[in-house]
Amino acid sequence: MPTPSRRLSILPILALAALGCAQPPPDTLAIGAPAPAFSLPGVDGAVHRLEEYAGAAVLAVVFTCNHCPASQLYEQRIQQLYREYRDRSVAVVAINPSSDRTVTARDLAFSDVPESLAGMAERVRYRGLEFPYLYDGEAQAATAAFKVVATPQIYIFDKQRTLRYVGRIDDSLDAGRVKTRDARAAIDALLSGQSVAEPSTPVVGCPVTRIADAERRADAPSPASPVTVTSAGRSELQA
Repeated sequence: MPTPSRRLSILPILALAALGCAQPPPDTLAIGAPAPAFSLPGVDGAVHRLEEYAGAAVLAVVFTCNHCPASQLYEQRIQQLYREYRDRSVAVVAINPSSDRTVTARDLAFSDVPESLAGMAERVRYRGLEFPYLYDGEAQAATAAFKVVATPQIYIFDKQRTLRYVGRIDDSLDAGRVKTRDARAAIDALLSGQSVAEPSTPVVGCPVTRIADAERRADAPSPASPVTVTSAGRSELQA
């Protein structure tokens, strides 16, 4: 892998150029909905289920991935959430909705590792990430149940596992320019027994490609490109 400075130095430019979703989540899981069940393999080799986190007062589920520039920019912020709230009865879990079936070679130009469980494990080791990182790329069952729009996208549930916040983690891709820490505000409100002031915010990130859409894209014939044929003259043949 390239050094962190080499990779991260170009990410802001790539993020601004590549991100395609910056709008309120259109058909995502509705506020007030129960947390969808999931059973997914993690980078630790174990299978993790929703009920595993039943003891937490708050559950934050972040859909993220390896290749998306915005997801890469938020890795350490997700890590900070995990570290700062793990002793306050808050569970932070990351789920990857992508796979090598749903990303293109162009998408992977932004990543050092593939969208696979092995690639995720390598990414975690390289970046020193501690939060549970689960793989949903095989069937995207959790992705469909949560109605994920883009990565990164965070869902925050209360003790009863009712959705109380969905959207962005904060208001800037650039960590140095963050003014509103939406996810933190939602978690703090729930820990204090208060309602979340702004339960839904716009998502800024890479649109999630569904497996069926990727397969249709792969099966579609490539558009034919016009070819111009010019006859060679005597001078060209003798050159």
